[in-house]
Amino acid sequence: GDDMDEATWKDEFSLLCSDNGADPSKGISVQLLEKLVSDKGDGGCYCDDDELRAIKGALELEVKEKAMKASVHSAERLALVRDMFWALDRDGDGCLNEQELRRFAEHLGFKGDEAEWSGEYKAICGRES
Repeated sequence: GDDMDEATWKDEFSLLCSDNGADPSKGISVQLLEKLVSDKGDGGCYCDDDELRAIKGALELEVKEKAMKASVHSAERLALVRDMFWALDRDGDGCLNEQELRRFAEHLGFKGDEAEWSGEYKAICGRES
């Protein structure tokens, strides 16, 4: 579980590997994982299909979050966002007004009229942190 410390997990992993003829330094194969998640006995780690889907989903989310954090903080992305900002900031005042930000929204697919955009703009600005 989540409450297992690193040393305890290392011991558990070594035992799991040795019980199943795997080398702890190399890890376990996909075949061994398939055997473990299908084994309802004491030596297994049985998971039903719903549990496997939930674990897969959580792992995919972790990967996506890590990728997003990495891309959000890259120097290249930051430069790209700043270049786009200054291209949108027609009056050069360092802030995007309602009309300047609408150009960006239209690139993302916004098709509303002036009144709809005004409402969207106010909603966006109200969320600003």
